Amino acid sequence: MPQLIRILDYNLIGYNPDIPANAQQKVDNHIIVDKDDWILGFCKDFKDSFKPQTTRKQKRKCMYCRTTLNVDGSGNAIEHITPRKLKPYWMFVVRNLAVACDNCNSSKNDANILRLRANNYGDQANQCPNNANEYLIFNPHFDKWSDHFDIEDGYFLKAKPNTKGPATYSYCKMNRYHIIIDYLDELKIRLPFSYRILTKRIRKEKDPNKLSVLRTALEYIEELMKLNNH
Repeated sequence: MPQLIRILDYNLIGYNPDIPANAQQKVDNHIIVDKDDWILGFCKDFKDSFKPQTTRKQKRKCMYCRTTLNVDGSGNAIEHITPRKLKPYWMFVVRNLAVACDNCNSSKNDANILRLRANNYGDQANQCPNNANEYLIFNPHFDKWSDHFDIEDGYFLKAKPNTKGPATYSYCKMNRYHIIIDYLDELKIRLPFSYRILTKRIRKEKDPNKLSVLRTALEYIEELMKLNNH
């Protein structure tokens, strides 16, 4: 197993954050009107408790791409796996929540990631699916990350065919140079070696979209090397 997989392969199966009783009560007692209730004051205590706990449980890694989150998730998003635009009554269901990097969160946006159309499911909180089969994309509450993703050549994210990986990769637009740089940083790869890793990968890559991302990552490494030499 690649070293990165061992670092990144957490899951949230069976996870129940310790939400203070008063925070949970405010959420439970609120009559939800629509998706914008998420930004109202009644749920601030819930979010302030959920995000740091869950970020630590996630080893400070995005629930999808596994890039590094800010300390305690500050500035990162509490991700609704099924978007609150589609199912506002599911917005506080723990199995529908985790912490994502801004890139994955904004890329996935309001897409329906349920197996069926959203209106095939009930709207109430207890009708939020509680099994992996109902989700088209990776859900850390039910799925093991390494069953859907792999690390290629030691440093490069790859979706496993015939799993939820390809759909997740597409919805979250994971062909990003940020992921490459973050993984190299995670393994504390020195800049000259990072440069060699990227140039070697560029020579063998045939996909033009991936090639463009690799070159952007290489340009970033080159800039850092120049700065370090001044």
